[in-house]
Amino acid sequence: MNRKLRMTAASVVAAVALGVAAPAAQAATEHAPARAAATQTITVDSKAEARALSASLTRDGIAAKTIGQTSSVTVQGDLAPDSAVSRAWAILKKVPGAIAWSGKVAKEAYKLGKKRGVEYLKKHISALSSWNPIKWGWKTILSFAGDVNDLWAIIQFIVHHA
Repeated sequence: MNRKLRMTAASVVAAVALGVAAPAAQAATEHAPARAAATQTITVDSKAEARALSASLTRDGIAAKTIGQTSSVTVQGDLAPDSAVSRAWAILKKVPGAIAWSGKVAKEAYKLGKKRGVEYLKKHISALSSWNPIKWGWKTILSFAGDVNDLWAIIQFIVHHA
């Protein structure tokens, strides 16, 4: 069951990535069409698996919900608006140079794994000058995403999107 759930989640993440990539590429055009979020419905064997998959995807910043009393999950190819990842990405986009710096540090942190990677990121944030706006952007992110799981999700998102 666990393996099947992981395989389903991996398929969903791939579908979401493909659904998000096309509108992002069109954004560079002068008159890009309004962004349409890709949606996909996944049917699993039981209601419990559907709830577990939905909770896992929502925790990773992907909008997902179960459909009624069935064993189906609807996945939307956009970040959940209240997720730590979407809030962190919004903050990083506002600070000049933050995405580039975060991309470099996140790639190194990603290579180290979850626990050591989060420690690596925190160490590099602390090493920045107190006058650096990137440091204060990240300090804001740490205030609402101090959990290792949230920070690891942010690192993974930055690695794949920066």
